Amino acid sequence: MHEMSLVMSIWDIVETEIEKHQYRIINEIELEVGESLGVISEFMETCFDAVKIERKETTKTKLKIITKQSIAKCNRCNRTWDYKDHWYICPDCGISDSEIIEGKGIHFLGMEIDE
Repeated sequence: MHEMSLVMSIWDIVETEIEKHQYRIINEIELEVGESLGVISEFMETCFDAVKIERKETTKTKLKIITKQSIAKCNRCNRTWDYKDHWYICPDCGISDSEIIEGKGIHFLGMEIDE
């Protein structure tokens, strides 16, 4: 379950921002997660709920996860496709020489705060 390690990475950012800006309450944290990571949003939310109780500023914080579609591109014919439909195999030329060009990471989009 890599969801916990992802949450811990985000948690480091949150703690840094709380200390840096002296935020009192964090209402929401917004993330964009690429489909190709295979993250299960419910697991990530459960992990976040376990971690957020460590600080009074985050006990009621909601985690908003936006799933970003993963797009693959063939390095031979330049065709693009939805990664989950064909994985790394190009639907046009059948070659597995491709890469994910969108929706491959996790991005911290921001926080809604009460100062």
